Amino acid sequence: MNEINAATVLHQSDDLARLLISTAPGNLDHLKHARQMFELGMVRVAVEQATRDDITGLRALVARQEAELGNATAFISADTAFHRKLASLCQNPIILSVSDAMPGWLFEYHVSLLHRSGSEDITLRGHARIVDHIEARDMDAALDEMRRHLERSRIAFEPHEDNH
Repeated sequence: MNEINAATVLHQSDDLARLLISTAPGNLDHLKHARQMFELGMVRVAVEQATRDDITGLRALVARQEAELGNATAFISADTAFHRKLASLCQNPIILSVSDAMPGWLFEYHVSLLHRSGSEDITLRGHARIVDHIEARDMDAALDEMRRHLERSRIAFEPHEDNH
């Protein structure tokens, strides 16, 4: 018998979440909004609690992501690891599990859009600035940078319709 925890429950809901997103476009906007609230909360905790080792780990993940430029799937995997590291700083298994689940719900959209958008350099610079602000314990700047980072992602995920 498998242990029931947040990770197993959320993993079981992956297909349902993807179905919900694909059948009701408004739900994608709801997920983006939830992600923004979630990520901003994680940045708050990081600014307040990140240790020198945590900062080093975040910088290593930015470097790993930079090394994966040109490989969309590996780049996004490193992107997900960066956000997962931020979630881990909360020391809350439910937050970590939700952080693991959310990118999976968007992964098929994320790979093609990030690859097409050519925004990898912007993503890397944003991640590096977020880490700089966390290290400086500058809450306002860290939150502003994460908002900009997520807004770029939100725009990238917008359906692209032909203009009339």
